[in-house]
Amino acid sequence: MTAASPLKVLADAIRATADAAATGVLQVRARGAHPATAAHIGPDLVVAPLHALDRDEGLVVVRGEQTLDATVAGRDDTLDLALLRVPGLGASPLTLADDTADAAQLVVAVARSWQGDLMARLASITGQTCLLRRWRAEPLPALLRTDLQAGRGVSGGLLVDPDGRIQAWVTTGLSRGGVVGIPAGLLSDRVGRLSAHGRIRRGYVGMAVQPVLLPPAQQAHGRHGLLVSGVDADGPAAGAGVYVGDVLIAANGDALVEPGVLQGLLGESRIGSGLQLRVLRATTIHDIAVTVGERAR
Repeated sequence: MTAASPLKVLADAIRATADAAATGVLQVRARGAHPATAAHIGPDLVVAPLHALDRDEGLVVVRGEQTLDATVAGRDDTLDLALLRVPGLGASPLTLADDTADAAQLVVAVARSWQGDLMARLASITGQTCLLRRWRAEPLPALLRTDLQAGRGVSGGLLVDPDGRIQAWVTTGLSRGGVVGIPAGLLSDRVGRLSAHGRIRRGYVGMAVQPVLLPPAQQAHGRHGLLVSGVDADGPAAGAGVYVGDVLIAANGDALVEPGVLQGLLGESRIGSGLQLRVLRATTIHDIAVTVGERAR
């Protein structure tokens, strides 16, 4: 009996991997809008690309011949992710990977065309992005670069590894002309937070800051800091005694050389806890404890 060609073996493996993931790769539709791929990620929960949803009302999720009403349970604009609650959808058939894929990892990209047909192709994870920083948001861990091309239905799809696990959820909404993957661990974290609170909670101290290079007379404690250019009169920083014109040198022992460092210390887990600021006022150092609040919606 003639052995199957390597190409046929590969094609069969791609098809089998896609077919196994197909029950968790759905579509979300809204009146007057193009359909988008969505992924069944938890009990009655679906993730869809935020940029593909132009409304909250009239959303339906399509699974085969079944059409189910959906409501928006939460949004994370830093990841272009919308979490939808779909009563009656049931538990997720997908398994998220508990490790992060390395560069050159081969995966099968699975999505739905606008007509609802399953699309699958062999793809590669080519590396990681640099850390993403968004205004008034905590820095994001590195995302996954792929060799996928943007196209109809690609956003909202999945990258499935050879073991049938979901390595990433993909979107075109975070990189111009590119398709990036949200690693399974980060996706799971965001789904949990959105499911619990309906949004990504972020810490708040009530200050506007900008990087500053200190003049020689003030460099006894370093050359760089964050100049406080504005203070919310009702915010935690004002209540703790921070003033406009102060220079923040460090927070919880971390040198503050650019605003992203401070933002990185204001994640959800910090809400209600203390932030130890080292503040330069003229040529005098002050240690000020600020209790982190929660940023308003």
